[in-house]
Amino acid sequence: MGGVASYLMKHYAEPVRLAELAEKAHFSLYHFIRVFKKEIGETPHEFLTRCRINQSKNLLITTPLSVEETARQVGYGDVNTFIRAFRRLTGTTPYRYRCRSIL
Repeated sequence: MGGVASYLMKHYAEPVRLAELAEKAHFSLYHFIRVFKKEIGETPHEFLTRCRINQSKNLLITTPLSVEETARQVGYGDVNTFIRAFRRLTGTTPYRYRCRSIL
């Protein structure tokens, strides 16, 4: 599963279909998710979300991109979904994170 994790880390901004990853690993979707979680410690979706949010934190601090553009850059098509995921993992909104980090 380390190869799948590396793939997700490199391709976090692209649309990811877990069924395709499972097929490439020669697992059913449900078995793939179970094995991934056992080996990596989180589900593929949780892992991908964490990769995207970590990259967005970097973009928020180092670029002048808007929150909307940052969301697109890390693979979110909907800014509200991005903000909810960001808040869930960091405890704050992207805007507040940027403001606090710049000070």
